[in-house]
This record gives sequence, structure tokens and C-alpha cells, in this order.
Amino acid sequence: MSKLEARKKELQEQVDDLEGDINERINSVKAKVQATLSVQKWVEDYPLPSVGAAIIAGFVLAYKSGSPKKKSESQTSTSSDIKSLILAEVKKQVMKKVMEKISERFS
Repeated sequence: MSKLEARKKELQEQVDDLEGDINERINSVKAKVQATLSVQKWVEDYPLPSVGAAIIAGFVLAYKSGSPKKKSESQTSTSSDIKSLILAEVKKQVMKKVMEKISERFS
């Protein structure tokens, strides 16, 4: 019986180690995916393409939404709110990047 219990304990430790490794790998993959998909990071790294993308997105949203006269006020305000939020975030990130560049230049 003691051999069986020892083997059971050994196997349980192996399973625990494997679970820990799997959890570490999952967390690593999550972190990489979050970093890759981070809009803020992308905007910080590529401010000018971000502005271009925001402008294109704005035109696409405006084109898809059609004439404001045809849409209800809530639909128009929702797309307007989305555009405003996107542009505000892009502006914020671009200004942050510009200020960093300026401070690096004068440091």
C-alpha cells in the first residue's frame, strides 16, 4: 500500500507541476495577445498612421451611416459619439507622443 500511495503522491505532484506550467503558458499567451491588440500601444508606436486610420474610420462610419436626415437621432448621436471618442483618443495619444519627442529633443 505504501508504494501505491507514494506513486499516487508522485503522480499528483506531476499533475500539479503540469497545471502550473499550463497556467504560466496561458498567462504568457494572454499577455502577448493583449500587447499585440492594444490600441493604445499601437497609437503610441505609430501616431501618424493612427491618425490616418482614425480619419479613414471616420469617413467609413460617415459613409455607412448615410444622411443624418434618414437616421433617427439616437443612431446619429451614437455614431457621432463613437467618432468623437476615437478621435479624442487618437489626439490624446498623438499629443503624448509629440510631447515625448519634444522633451527628448530638448533634454
